[in-house]
Amino acid sequence: MSTKNQFTLIGNVGQTPELKKTKDGKSYLNMSMAVNKRYKDSEGESKTLTNWFNLTVWEKQAEALAKMIKKGTLIAVGGELTTRKRKVGDEEISVTELKVDNLEVLSGGKSNNDSSEAPEEPTEE
Repeated sequence: MSTKNQFTLIGNVGQTPELKKTKDGKSYLNMSMAVNKRYKDSEGESKTLTNWFNLTVWEKQAEALAKMIKKGTLIAVGGELTTRKRKVGDEEISVTELKVDNLEVLSGGKSNNDSSEAPEEPTEE
């Protein structure tokens, strides 16, 4: 049987990402993304539950997106879940990351000359 490792999310960027480079010169963006779920509680009142996800975008895609994305931008992303070991103090822990292969700006992006305000940020509960 074949297996598959894939995710798709639509949500808002939590803060304007900063383009960084690894020690060996690879460009990357780390960013947070809020995905809101709206529902009604037992009394019929509308509620919003926000889930936060940490995303990583690499190389040419990261360089292009760094110029387009800001806090509040609505994006659709797809990719695969990856795990890696990370040292925290004296302990080595496993970290799950969402490696973005596809990203589409849906609204609220910016051009290189745009300095306008970002759309309202997602609700946190």
